[in-house]
Amino acid sequence: MRVSLLPLISRPRRDVPVLRSNGSSVPILVGDGEVDCTCWRCGFTICEGLRTVVEISGRVFRCPGCSAFNRSRQ
Repeated sequence: MRVSLLPLISRPRRDVPVLRSNGSSVPILVGDGEVDCTCWRCGFTICEGLRTVVEISGRVFRCPGCSAFNRSRQ
């Protein structure tokens, strides 16, 4: 199942941690589940193989594909 994350319009506040990838072509989180989370702007797979979207609840990610800030829906 593919789930789109929501983009952040601007940079997150300084006190909000942002998860990033070590490489430009790899997902930030990889698991063994069936849920993939993609960047709202470019469709890059930011999180792959999650068991549920609850695992990333309240997290902010910087897309390795287009550098957009994305946040989870919950």
